[in-house]
Order: sequence, then structure tokens, then C-alpha cells
Amino acid sequence: MRIDEFESEKVSQCSSSSFSFPSWGAIQSPNLLFHEKSTTSWTPGRNFHSTPHDPTVVNADWAKATLVVEKRGAEASNEASSGGGLNIELPTFDLISELPGECIARMGSSDGKTAWKARKAAMEELEDVLKRCTGLLDTSKLRPLVDLLRALRDRLSDSQSNLKPVAARLIGVIMSLSDPASQPKLGKVVYGPLINSAMNDSRAIMHDACMEALRLGTAVPKVQGTGTNINAMEPFLVGLVGELDESDFKVGKKGFDDDATCFEQSNTGYHLVRTLELRMFWS
Repeated sequence: MRIDEFESEKVSQCSSSSFSFPSWGAIQSPNLLFHEKSTTSWTPGRNFHSTPHDPTVVNADWAKATLVVEKRGAEASNEASSGGGLNIELPTFDLISELPGECIARMGSSDGKTAWKARKAAMEELEDVLKRCTGLLDTSKLRPLVDLLRALRDRLSDSQSNLKPVAARLIGVIMSLSDPASQPKLGKVVYGPLINSAMNDSRAIMHDACMEALRLGTAVPKVQGTGTNINAMEPFLVGLVGELDESDFKVGKKGFDDDATCFEQSNTGYHLVRTLELRMFWS
């Protein structure tokens, strides 16, 4: 079949079907998509003419109603420089009210040979409640949280060695769910004991749990961004210096270089120094 015969056949098929080409008048009109006899009520051409382009809309500052708190100017610059992310107003979780009765008291149970089982059960109950927290903890009343952290702090030196890393891990979770303003206040209770346990406990599982708790306890909560909580650096350094003063890595005026080198060469000391250097660098 020749090309001209093929085109003639296609034209005849189109003309015999229900499809009809638009007339020349329809092509000249703004409505290029519809036949002039079309009964369709939506006509793009007419809609475009009724809403002309407004170049000022491009740079318009539209108001938004979201969970994100909008910050501008110096406030936004400070937020960006501190490494914080979106300031999202999330509902807080009342940890203390969700705990079973006498949970904190049972963490310090010492009655009988099986008292460690009661302490273990209390920490497991705390862990189950913490899993239900998807935002930040309610820190409007710090005293109950301080009491809870003190109970967990005592478990860092528990007679049952298997409970020590569990306590360190729970401390890290609670600190990671605390807002940046409350984190340093709570950290005063646990920074020193965590550093002490990380330096003096020879077991790797305990060392790693304490180091992770310190990392979480000095970082911005994940729901608010990433980076270091600058406010937590002061109590962290106070706890570090206090534990070093009481440890074997004492630094005097004469032996500063030797003692500092010894501290940095130790496994825990190296990680603490590197953590401090990195946090001060990114700050």
C-alpha cells in the first residue's frame, strides 16, 4: 500500500467514527481543547482569562497553620547554627503517672535473696512504659524524674552485675526523651556515675552502655533535630572533672603531660576525650 493510500484510509476511518475534528473557529478561539459545539461546562481558556497571572504571588509570604513553629530573623539563625531541626510542638508523655505503683521503690528492693528479681521486674516495667513514648517526656515536674534517675543511678553499682547495663541503658533512654532545657538538670544526677562506671567497669557491655547513655544524655532529642545540647556541656564537664579527680587518672601540676597521656591512651579515656573534642568542635 502506498503512503497516500494509507493516509486516505485513515482519514475515512476517522470521518466515519463518532470523532469530529474541531472547526477553524474553535482553533482560533482561546479554548483550544474543546470543539465549538462541545457542551462541556469546564472551559480552560475562559478560566485562564478570568484569573490572569499575578507575579506578586511568587514572593508572597503565605501564612501556614501547621505543627511547625515558624522562626524568622535572628531567632531562626540561632536555631540553624545550633544544629537544631524543626521546632515541633509535640504532646508530652507523663512517664511517672504511667508507671505501676511502687515501681521506683521496688528498684531499690533489698529484702531477701531474691530481691534482685524485684529490681529487675521494676526496670522491665519502666522499659515497657518508655516504649510507649513517641515524643518527649513531661518535665513540668522534675522532682519525680530526679527520683527515678537516682534509683537507676544506684543500680549502676548493683550487686547483680546483669542489672548494671540495663540501668545504664534506661538512663540513656530517659535522657534522650528529655527536652534540652531539662536535660542538663537531670544530667547532674547521672553524668558523674555514668563516667565512673565507664572508666572502672572492665566489662565491655557495661562500658558501651554507659558511653551510649552519655552520648544520648548530651545530644539534642531526635524529635527536635540533631547535634549537641550545648546546655548539657557544663554539667557533663563538671561530672568528668569530678570523676577524674577521684580516679587513678589524677592530673597534677608536675605530671600533667604523663597523666593526660595515660588517660587518653586508656579505652574509656580516649572515647571521652574524643567525644568532648568532637562536641566542642561542632559547637
